[in-house]
Amino acid sequence: MIKDTMTVRFNTSDNPWIAKYEEITLSRKKLQHIVDEIVESCSDKKYSASHSYNKHITEVIYKEKTNIGSRRPLMLALKNMLSEQKPEGILSWNNSYKAAIRSLDELIAYSTPGFIESRAYNEIYGG
Repeated sequence: MIKDTMTVRFNTSDNPWIAKYEEITLSRKKLQHIVDEIVESCSDKKYSASHSYNKHITEVIYKEKTNIGSRRPLMLALKNMLSEQKPEGILSWNNSYKAAIRSLDELIAYSTPGFIESRAYNEIYGG
C-alpha cells in the first residue's frame, strides 16, 4: 500500500558542478486530481513529438494555485505518481501516461538550474 505522503528531493543549486539538495513533502491525495487532469488532457492525442504534449501539461499545472516557489518539485511528484499509476504492459508511444511522463521529463530538465546554460554551451562548443 502506498503512503499518502511523497517526499521529493531536488537540486536547488545554480552551480551545475555543486549540487545542493532540498526535500519537500507533498500529499498524494491533494495531487491526484492534477494527475487525473493531466491524463485526461493527454488522452486521444496523436502527436509525433514529445514536446507537443507540454502545452496540455503546463495548462493543468499552471492553473493550480501553488506557493511552493518552484514548480519543479510539483512536476517531479506528478511524474512519480504517473509512473506509479501507468498501466502495465507495452503501451503505445501516444498513451496518455507515457506521453505525460516524457513531457514532464523535458519540463523538469529545462527547469533544472544550469540546464539551459549547459545545453547552450554544448550546442556551441560540443560535448
